Amino acid sequence: MPAYNETTQLPRTLTEVTSALENLQVTFEIVVVDDGSEDGTGDLVESMAARDPRLRVLHHDTNLGITAALATAIKSSRGRLFMFIPADLALEPASIGRYLAASANADIVAGYTGVRPDYNFYRSLVSWTNGTLLRTLFRLPIRNFNYSHLYRMSLLRPMRLQFTGSAMLYAEIFVKAKRSGARIVQIQIPYLPRTGGQARGARPSLVLRTLRDMIRLWLQSMTGRLQA
Repeated sequence: MPAYNETTQLPRTLTEVTSALENLQVTFEIVVVDDGSEDGTGDLVESMAARDPRLRVLHHDTNLGITAALATAIKSSRGRLFMFIPADLALEPASIGRYLAASANADIVAGYTGVRPDYNFYRSLVSWTNGTLLRTLFRLPIRNFNYSHLYRMSLLRPMRLQFTGSAMLYAEIFVKAKRSGARIVQIQIPYLPRTGGQARGARPSLVLRTLRDMIRLWLQSMTGRLQA
């Protein structure tokens, strides 16, 4: 769970996710990556982790971005399954059970949503353009590349991920999973609008970097230079 300046949202998110996992009666660990927060997010999670050994916090000294935090969490994961849940939640915690059920016959369970009511026209356009380009370039019928997905760690651990500082990390995983013959199942999940914090994923500078990295990923894939 990457977190950057999420003191307002994070306590609710962690409480609801923990409760949902307890109800499922599964063994779990929640790894929060404090991505260089300046509002005390790291200290907040440390205090919560001191009271619950199932919660673990890792720290970035500076803000490296959500996918860098995701890569850090992947490297430190000790479980059999890995699920990315954003600090702003963006899904009903009860939906976690649907991911787990679908994982019985899948190496990746890819969640997707319908209309996102908190997206303005610009964010909707950026999201639609990004998904359309990825589906076209890589011939992957993934509906939401950058949403909450569940992965088998036996699939993720051997991957030498190259785009750890880029929004293309999600696509890189799907491209490599497809090449390895991994089973990918998609499930529709009710979207939960953000109630606190600030969304940062559609900044123009980030959109331009994402487009650059999309071209890099496509060229590496087409020329056989993309590492397994």
